[in-house]
Amino acid sequence: MVASRSDEAAAWLHVPVAAGGADSAVDPIMLARNFADGTADPVEMGAPCAAFHWTRSAGLKIVNDRLGMVRLYSFDVPGFGHVWSSRPGLAHVFGGLAPRFEQSTWNDMATLGWSSEGRAHLGNGRQLTASTRIHVAPDGTTSTTSDRDRWIHSTGSGDIPTLAEGAHGMLRSLASASWWAGKPIADLSGGKDSRVTAAAALRAGVIDAVRTVNTDSGEVETARELLRLTDFPVEHRVDQVLEPKKPKGRVLDRYISFQRAWEGAYNARSAYRTNQFEGFRPSSAPRINGLGGEAVQGMTLLSPGWREKLEGKGPELGRERLAAMIKSGGPGVTSDGIDDSIQSSLRFADEAEGLGMTTSFMVVDFFYNFSKMPYWSMPQATESTLLPFYAPQMIPRVISAMFKPSIEYGRLHRDILREILPEWSQVPFYKGSAKTRATPWMWENEDWSELSETILDGVSGLDTFSEPSVRKFVEDAEAGKGNVRFELVFSRAMWELSFREYAQEVARLASDTLRRVKEVRANVSAARPEK
Repeated sequence: MVASRSDEAAAWLHVPVAAGGADSAVDPIMLARNFADGTADPVEMGAPCAAFHWTRSAGLKIVNDRLGMVRLYSFDVPGFGHVWSSRPGLAHVFGGLAPRFEQSTWNDMATLGWSSEGRAHLGNGRQLTASTRIHVAPDGTTSTTSDRDRWIHSTGSGDIPTLAEGAHGMLRSLASASWWAGKPIADLSGGKDSRVTAAAALRAGVIDAVRTVNTDSGEVETARELLRLTDFPVEHRVDQVLEPKKPKGRVLDRYISFQRAWEGAYNARSAYRTNQFEGFRPSSAPRINGLGGEAVQGMTLLSPGWREKLEGKGPELGRERLAAMIKSGGPGVTSDGIDDSIQSSLRFADEAEGLGMTTSFMVVDFFYNFSKMPYWSMPQATESTLLPFYAPQMIPRVISAMFKPSIEYGRLHRDILREILPEWSQVPFYKGSAKTRATPWMWENEDWSELSETILDGVSGLDTFSEPSVRKFVEDAEAGKGNVRFELVFSRAMWELSFREYAQEVARLASDTLRRVKEVRANVSAARPEK
């Protein structure tokens, strides 16, 4: 959204929770001004969100949400200036900036699935960290600050909204759904996060349909049981997972098409069975997503075994957990790539300890909230995803949960449900497994031979992966020994291979910009009268 009048203008990425409903007639310029000048706390925006405010006298101000969830990158373009954009590829094209392949980013992508420190996949840029404020004065002087650490300290040691206030804040945050013409759809599985957000959407009266994807047998039955327990009139849509029609051309085309959407940042393992991306279309209705449920719970990124192992331990064991997670998540990755990624994660451990976090759980949760959540989760890449767990009254609970996590895992979700839709709190949470999986593995699809040939032909050109290891994974998958680790190897290798081709497209377009700029400068220079 962009609005302007006389010598003042504003722009927004995503509808802020502070805007309320479409009938509240909030002035978007005044709202941006309040957030930009510090009159209002950015926590009131919810997440994800960013505001831009400009006046002729003060220049440009940019502020993002408290958790840095909005997808907004900063680039320094030599000979041009700063560019801030939610589209890294477009930033390169606009500034005539040649893409630079950042190996550390791709080490992280191969081991974690996201860029741990928010480095742009095209290089020479980074996603804005949490609670960032940028000021560009009229003379071009630029300053960037963040009060994230101060906010963490004050929130972690202060009072936070009660659980009842947080639950009802989730309901109020969904008023922003009215800015779309159509009603949203909430996903409803048998698990915790989608159950809470679907319940909030039903109680808030913003949906008349829920959707369950039949990826695990038993999940649909759990969702049906929940709907039988409520009197809300709601349609239940069950989507079957079908193998897509084989796209025209190479299997690589399917992945390259998704690079044009996500620009390297989000690699869903399901991309191999999804139809080619044909461009973002304006959404007639928003989608409600359960992202953030683990953040408000605390004790993240842990299996039951690790949770027991870390109980009562200091930050050093938290570091051990981060390193173990990267090692286990990087099958087929070179030892140098794994070591590099571990060092990136341990820099977060250093930050956590510098903030006075003294337990293993704190170290891991800090990494989850300020690395994985802002840099991995990409529903915020489109404007139509609403995140009730990141309502203003729930965001302080994210920080509180790092210092005081919920003891019984899942209890927080049941307590929220008791505030919103009590009858749903008694149904056990469903959790699937590989044995209940209903979707085919990559090597079970009809285009597997083409996919595996693409990987084997290209992996030798990637410094990230060990070619012998990847070849062994292919052989074992074809021998019937495959599991989820195999899909990690194949999907991440395909993601990097396809990104390199996408980067070549960006390089050509950026070169065109640079050529035209040189032509304009030459023409301007030639037109100047000699002194």
